[in-house]
Amino acid sequence: MKLLDHDDFGIVYKEMDNFNNLVVFYNGEFIKVNVNRLFLEAQAKDLYPEGYDLETLSVN
Repeated sequence: MKLLDHDDFGIVYKEMDNFNNLVVFYNGEFIKVNVNRLFLEAQAKDLYPEGYDLETLSVN
């Protein structure tokens, strides 16, 4: 996702909540961003091959 306020890209970590906010991993931290402040640059299916373990992207 392109973060319009940062003019940079992040990875969606948590789905949209009741207030239309997503949690995005950006610059080493998790931030809450309203869906209206994001632009879908590429879908996960286009970035990762079938069977790719998306959990390996998570930061513990």
